[in-house]
Amino acid sequence: MHLVDLDVRAAYGLDQPPQLSGLRPGLVLLVGPNASGKSTVGRILRGTLWPAHAPTGIDARSSWQLGAQQGRVGATLVFGRSVWDG
Repeated sequence: MHLVDLDVRAAYGLDQPPQLSGLRPGLVLLVGPNASGKSTVGRILRGTLWPAHAPTGIDARSSWQLGAQQGRVGATLVFGRSVWDG
């Protein structure tokens, strides 16, 4: 399973929430200046995969590819609660 898209609609402390799209399997590096959202993306992904660690103050949608022959699933993380669909 790998992350394909991440659309952060609201993130506490960030004026411009980060968006990632078209990600492919393999190594993905997030590079940017301080306060650009790198740690926030990590917290969002952790909260999506492990809802007990979901951060508050976040509204985000992520898409995940299950495998080459399988479909996608989505996860919505809204203010500390994670919900999967697909």
